Amino acid sequence: MFLILILLIFTIQSVVYTNTLNNLDQVNFPCQSNRPAKYDNLSDFAYDMCAQCFHYMDNRAFQKDYLSVNGKVYAYRPKIGQSKSGLRNRLNLNEPLKTVDYWSFNLTSPQDDPILKMFKNQFFRDIFIGCCRDAINCCNGVLSKLERPKDGRTYCQAKWDGWNCWPYALADTSLTDKCPDSAFQRHDELPPVCLRGEAVKRCLSNGSWLTIAGEEKTDYSGCTYTGQRNNLYRSHVRVGLHFVSLLASLLACGIYIFYKQYNILRIRLHLNFFTSFIFTSITQILFNLAVTDTHLDSHEDNIIIENKSWCIMLYVLYRTANLTNYGWMLCEGIYLHKMIVAAFREQKSMTPFYILGWILPLSAMVPYCIVNSLPKYNNKCWTQPMPIIAWIYSVVPLTALIGNLILLLNIIRVFFTKLTASPDHFRSALRATSILIIVFGVHYLFFLIEPTLLQSCDVIPKILLYIGLVSASLQGAITATLLCFCNSEVHLLIKRSLRRRFFNFKEEVTEEHDLENLNERETAFSRRSNQYLNMEQSSSQRRIIN
Repeated sequence: MFLILILLIFTIQSVVYTNTLNNLDQVNFPCQSNRPAKYDNLSDFAYDMCAQCFHYMDNRAFQKDYLSVNGKVYAYRPKIGQSKSGLRNRLNLNEPLKTVDYWSFNLTSPQDDPILKMFKNQFFRDIFIGCCRDAINCCNGVLSKLERPKDGRTYCQAKWDGWNCWPYALADTSLTDKCPDSAFQRHDELPPVCLRGEAVKRCLSNGSWLTIAGEEKTDYSGCTYTGQRNNLYRSHVRVGLHFVSLLASLLACGIYIFYKQYNILRIRLHLNFFTSFIFTSITQILFNLAVTDTHLDSHEDNIIIENKSWCIMLYVLYRTANLTNYGWMLCEGIYLHKMIVAAFREQKSMTPFYILGWILPLSAMVPYCIVNSLPKYNNKCWTQPMPIIAWIYSVVPLTALIGNLILLLNIIRVFFTKLTASPDHFRSALRATSILIIVFGVHYLFFLIEPTLLQSCDVIPKILLYIGLVSASLQGAITATLLCFCNSEVHLLIKRSLRRRFFNFKEEVTEEHDLENLNERETAFSRRSNQYLNMEQSSSQRRIIN
């Protein structure tokens, strides 16, 4: 009897001692994850969680050479092994086992690291390394400092779920948190926190996290990039507005060609300007429909991340068309400036304008393509904003816009020095200046390079973004309206055609005489400048006589 009592006491002490050790281990290292494994130290936790981060990476994150082995596709699933030093999480890659060790990653030369070199580009490497770092920070900074509430109610255990860090949760409640970087692997950029959706983790009434098929689950279905939807909407708006510009530019070209006005230098200049708008609108529409919309709305293959050659070619065509647009803006500015400031210097040749409008923009694309072809920059269909490439490309637009700004300021000076001081003349000068600002594209100086703050959640940057989008997309339509549709000579030609077609009406001799001499007419600006000069000469003569 005494022996049985001793054995009973010894058994009770053993159970108490074992529970005490378990509790002590949990107190000493409280970090837990969505895996059932228990960890003794931070090293074990970091090994396992970093390998799990690798496990949760999307297949598209990896180089094709690492995904395909003997015709079979491997998804890099971690293999758990038990060693003398504790739990280790390794990867079975049909090669010798590789350990995912966060502290041994070669971050300075990822191409030499056996794990990091598997990723397709720096974007995916950063997501993976960030996930490992977040797991360690979750353990050190959150889980190790939290204490289970002692209010007598039931709580779910605080833990790391493989992507996100969750505190204790009251039973029968749900926690929400902004989605982590890992949830946006199918995008080519990480959105700001304010534009991210929310993840939801459900704590059941029994104090355990929601489990599906034996695994704890967090609902990441709400992790959508609201900015991505906005980008898709802007893409649709851009396509629609460019289509309007395309139709307007084609109609303007058709009017001038139909009435055989292309022999006039001014009209030939306009035709080339409209052609650049047509080129820009077509390439913009094609790129948006074939690449941008597919990229933003894709749930599987990502065209931009795959960096396909046809995507690069289409993007280069679009960028080239855009540069020619700026080149012909400068040509229009130079010609109109000459008609107003130096009206007696007749421009006879189009060759300088062809060089400035077509050849120089094409030449500027050569260094742009060379730099983008370098391995460091040859990714994401060349759409990734990079400072050095942005400045190379911006040389032509900046030169054209600054040049037009200088010409515009000189034209304004001429307007206000030649005009008499009357309210009507002042209003006319302001109206002409506002028109020239649009035709010269000077307003583009405010929207030439979109700053990163346009990805923020502030209202003003968004307003500026849409103003720039609308003005750039409708530039062709606005220019066609100002230079063609509102042109009195075009109105005269159309009236003549309508009268002949529908009314069989014979014009008066004076009108016929005007129409026969349309080719000899200068622009409205030229006529006004001659009037200003004549007024000045007359006033000077009167002053001399007096």
